Order: sequence, then structure tokens, then C-alpha cells
Amino acid sequence: MRVRSFSARVVLNSKAEPTLEVCVNGHCSSPPSGTSRGSREVKPWPDAEDTLSSVKEAARFASSFLKDLGDVDPLSAERELYEKVEELGGNTVLAISTALYKAAAAEEGIPLHEYLSKLFSLEPRIPPPLENVIGGGKHGGGSDIQEFLLFPKEGENPEDWIFTLSEVYRELKNVLGSADPTFTGSLTLESAWVTSLPTERILSLLRKVADEHGLGMGVDVAASDMYREGAYHWEKEGIVRDREAQMDYIEELANTYELDYIEDPLHEDDVEGFQELQKRVKGKIVGDDLFVTQAERLVPGVGGVIIKYNQVGAIFRAVEAVKRARELGMWVVPSHRSGETEDPFLSHFAVAVGGDLFKAGAAGIRIVKLNEVLRIYSSLRRRE
Repeated sequence: MRVRSFSARVVLNSKAEPTLEVCVNGHCSSPPSGTSRGSREVKPWPDAEDTLSSVKEAARFASSFLKDLGDVDPLSAERELYEKVEELGGNTVLAISTALYKAAAAEEGIPLHEYLSKLFSLEPRIPPPLENVIGGGKHGGGSDIQEFLLFPKEGENPEDWIFTLSEVYRELKNVLGSADPTFTGSLTLESAWVTSLPTERILSLLRKVADEHGLGMGVDVAASDMYREGAYHWEKEGIVRDREAQMDYIEELANTYELDYIEDPLHEDDVEGFQELQKRVKGKIVGDDLFVTQAERLVPGVGGVIIKYNQVGAIFRAVEAVKRARELGMWVVPSHRSGETEDPFLSHFAVAVGGDLFKAGAAGIRIVKLNEVLRIYSSLRRRE
């Protein structure tokens, strides 16, 4: 691929934080940032006195790097950049490499998801969306559980999936308004509803809604945020649980409310606990902070893995985790971050890797990802 034009600038993400946008041959990319980060994630930006200075430094590097390119292989360029990821930051690497991947796909005249699936020898498919509809934990609300999630369990039509979930998301505003006298319609950073209701009241309401619409249901406990001094502090509910009590409670919630998906129920170092919980529940136990999208950290006996390419700082590294997860029989769940941008690269990545679910949020800037999936589905139908 020939680099004919390029630019790099500082823009804003959905948290009004600075982030980098890189454009190659008119194709632009900008990486997201997380709020709840695993301790083993690569750092996002070069070291500097503040985020804005860091992103400006990243933009200067991106311009310098792209200026020296003529004919380039995007994967080779990403591998070269990744060798300096500790110095550059993962988001610097990704902003450049994903713009190169987009430009290369355009030069070949094929959709980005098709380009990625061929490049990395993947089996593409459109994954069902996994949507955060009610928030808690660090994101707000009355529950210590960070996210309450819904996803389609039936059918194969992405349009039906997305529009059914959008209808349910809107319906939940009325459900919460009736059940919570303090409900104001406020939203988290990921556009999930904020309610003062406690955990089990939320789960009870959500179970009824899920059953009415034939949906799967899950939670992201984000237990690492609760964990300190050897125990889990459910601060909003005034309860401290040791390891065994935490596992018992998660098992109780899973059985009582028929949870199909349970993300990060224990802290990020408790591999054996994840494996034990998977034996005790029917739903999928899924690791985010536990694995941080690193293939070498994946282990058998856990139901699934969250894939966030900016956790590891490169698309090829994220693909390594996807392939390892497939070898282990795990669900693969590509995911957004709380600080998102209008870049739809994630949608194409999720289709290219054939995710079992696609965690993309329900509203706000998240619809960029959902709408791109609808476009991909429409284009695939036209080609059939």
C-alpha cells in the first residue's frame, strides 16, 4: 500500500478527554480509553505531564513516522511500532496502525472486515450485540455491580437484534421510572440508565424484561474495583465478603436470576476462582481484567474472554488472543471502552474475528458501532 497523504491531530473522546486521530489517504482512526483498567494493560500514551501533552507527543510521533513511509505493509508497520509500545503507548500504536489497515482495505477495494479476516486468516460473522443497559459500580447508581447487560439469544438477523434491544433500552426508562422514585433518566458514561435501586431489585426487574423479549441477561461485576485487603467491599450495599462468600453470592445471583453471562466476578489475579465458578454456574464466566487481551494469560476452564485491543496495544496481538481463545473453546467478546470515539473500526474487527458477542453499548456515541454493524449486514445481503 502507498501512503499518499496523512495527518495526525488531537481530538476528543466521549469523556471529553484528548485522544489521537490519525488519517492515512483520507481514512481516519481514533482509539478509545477505559475508565476501569486492568493493572496489566499497556499504558495508553507516551509519558508526559498530562494527557493532553501525552497525546500531542503521540501526534508528533505519528506525523514523523508516517512522513517516512512510502510503500508499506500495514501489519509489518504495526509490528515495528509495537516493539516500542512501552515508550509510545498502546493508543499511539493503534491510531497509526488502524488508519493504515483502513487505507489498505480501501486500496484493495474491499470492506475493512473482509480485509482483516483475510489478513489474519479469521472466520468472520456478525456477532449479537451485548448491551450495557443499567449502570452501577464506578459508573454510578445504587448497585456495586458495574454493568447490567442484555443480549439476543434467538434468531440470526442483526437488524432484529439491534432494533429489539433499542426498544428494550427505551422501555427500561419507564420500568425504572415506575420502580425508582428517585430515577431522573440520568445516564452513565456508556449511556446506561442510572438507578438508585440495589442489585437484586435491578436483577429482578431486568429478568422480567429479558423474559418478555426472549433475551439473554448478564452482569459485569468489575470485582477488581471492589477488592482490597483480601476482601470484596460492596460499599453501596454496606457488605464485605471474603473470597468464598463472594463466590457463593455470585453463584446465588447466577442461579436465582438465570444469568447467562458473568464478567469479572472475582479480582484480576484469581485464576483458580474463575475456573471454580465456571464449574458452579451454567452461564459463561468471562474474564476482562483477568486476561487483558493477552493470549499468554488465557487458561482453560473459563467461559470467555473480553477482547479490547487497546489493552494490549496492537491489532495483531488482539488477534493472537482471539485465536488462543478459540483453541480453548472460549467465547470471544470484542468490547468498547467507556471513553469511545466515532471510529467504527471496532465493528469491523468484531465481525472479522467472528465474535460470539459484541459489547458495544446501547445509545449515545455507542450507536456509531451499532449503525456500522447494520451497514455491514446490508452490504453482505446485497452481495449474496
